[in-house]
Amino acid sequence: PTRFGETSGNAEIALQGYYLGGSQSLSTTTGVSLHFSDFLPGVGLLGGSLESYGADGRFRLGDNFLSLSGVVLGGRHWNFTGGDFHMLPSTVDVPFTNIINTEFSARGFEAQTTSKTRTITLFWGQITLLEGPRIPFRVTSGQQILGATLQQKLGERLTIGARVMHIAT
Repeated sequence: PTRFGETSGNAEIALQGYYLGGSQSLSTTTGVSLHFSDFLPGVGLLGGSLESYGADGRFRLGDNFLSLSGVVLGGRHWNFTGGDFHMLPSTVDVPFTNIINTEFSARGFEAQTTSKTRTITLFWGQITLLEGPRIPFRVTSGQQILGATLQQKLGERLTIGARVMHIAT
């Protein structure tokens, strides 16, 4: 518990490394991972991640982002993310468990605003892909993505959604 005016948060720091030997040439990977979150009274939840790795003389980035969630402006809740972000391809929850939808991953900016019945998300960035044998790295695909998503609740049980995206090379 915290007293009024104090912040509350946590942080996790990890050092990682592995080597792959045997019949192939020696491959080594080392890196640092930092994840944190801190509640700022009257502002929202500040969170972030910094993952960096070195492998075979090359520097790589993992999921790196800074986010601010739960900001109240104009009677709406806002979430902001700068850096790596992920979003599901479907705009509403799919109740079937045998359907697999892969997510979009990008490095850029995402802003989301929510009210009781409507959620609007705006996003822009470069599409990223996973790479790496044991520790996942993020590499850009050379494609940029720009778009918006709208989710609207109609009554208690029905939600509709739409997304407009522009992908360019």
